[in-house]
Amino acid sequence: MKTKLIFFLFSITLAIVLISSCNKDEADDVVTDPRDEITGNYQVTDSLFMFGSFDSIETFVLLISKDDSDKNKINIINLWNDGDSYYAVGSGNFYSIPSQNVSGPYWMSGSISFDGNKISYETSGDVYINKGNGIKQ
Repeated sequence: MKTKLIFFLFSITLAIVLISSCNKDEADDVVTDPRDEITGNYQVTDSLFMFGSFDSIETFVLLISKDDSDKNKINIINLWNDGDSYYAVGSGNFYSIPSQNVSGPYWMSGSISFDGNKISYETSGDVYINKGNGIKQ
């Protein structure tokens, strides 16, 4: 009789443990977008090099936002303090800026990376290179 009671209690305990371990945590239902970490405003300093020589430096606010049409894209707004919007493709902390028209017959491409609350980028075109870095506000 004692063996049956012990077996019964063991079976009940095992069933409770198995059932409770199958419950989903609420955190499992939350889907996060890794781009959330990098979106926001950055105070950046941009250095312009023309024909290989330093030309000028400028400080401005650069906005990084998620592109709703593609989970691998971000929007780069106000690059070079021009108010325009460009895009980059990638994931995590590194994004490539594919060739895009910037004004008139000019094109640019480059890369952008994030390290915690820091941003750095480099873009280049026909005769110029821009290098920028900054801190998230």
